[in-house]
Amino acid sequence: MQSLVSFWKHHPVADQKAETLAQSTLEFQQKFNCDFIKITPAGSWQAVCHGVEDIWNGDYLGRRIITKTIINNPQDWLRLPDFTQTKPQLLQEIAGACRLVYKKTTIGTPIVSTVFCPVSQAVQMAGLPVLLQHVATNPDVVQAGLERITQNTLYVINELIAAGSKGIYFVTQHMRNGALPPEIYKLFGELYDTQCLNACKDLQFSFFHIHGEDVYFSLSNTPANCYIHYEYSTQTRIDETWKQPLANRLLCGLPASEMALCQTESEMLQLINEKSTGDIVTCGCVLPLDFADDSIRQWMAVAKTIKSL
Repeated sequence: MQSLVSFWKHHPVADQKAETLAQSTLEFQQKFNCDFIKITPAGSWQAVCHGVEDIWNGDYLGRRIITKTIINNPQDWLRLPDFTQTKPQLLQEIAGACRLVYKKTTIGTPIVSTVFCPVSQAVQMAGLPVLLQHVATNPDVVQAGLERITQNTLYVINELIAAGSKGIYFVTQHMRNGALPPEIYKLFGELYDTQCLNACKDLQFSFFHIHGEDVYFSLSNTPANCYIHYEYSTQTRIDETWKQPLANRLLCGLPASEMALCQTESEMLQLINEKSTGDIVTCGCVLPLDFADDSIRQWMAVAKTIKSL
């Protein structure tokens, strides 16, 4: 695959409806001509499809906060909805946005849609302390809940592919120290992540985005089309067990805080050379809402130059 450059932002408020999310996504693409278009709904969108409530409170990245969870007692894991029956409204909105973007996108520019992994959705539905408590006291019902969440996530992936997605940006928010310990993730995350990534193995590409600092890697196998995407930070250490089998698929994204400090082409080139890895240049995650348009244009131009050398 040829080298690619792409950046993205959240679209708060607009991300609740198909038409407004599509419009915001297309406007961003028209401004910056990214090599792939990322559909970026709110990070809690799939948990909302399960019944969680959230709100945008002005967060500088455009993230929404969860105001009401749905898992309180262990038996709640057995009451999760089946998306094939409930057809969640927010899923229809996000898939609808993808469909609208696909219809108006230049031929050859792939659309990549954001999907969150089952265990991260589970944390959003319960809160991390409750999830860890239930893992300790009632692991079987948590596993049953995760199986339902996984089936719903596979349904989401298929709906987004049908709507025009050529890639899936698959996110884990809890594969990091300070969130889920590696031994817990191995038991309650790996199997379900692997199923979801395998559902994307025939797409143009997929991304497994490991969100946050001080991350680790806890998957035994990933499909050949799957890039491992994470953000450069001084806390992130990529050990040799990652590098050996995944060397050509490790994508270290640029930290937005350092991107904002670069004013000249030489400074941008230096940051890319020092802190970006792989054949795709991206940010480490979303850019802040106030990240200037002129700066994004300059980053696009410089990154495309270096990747064409």
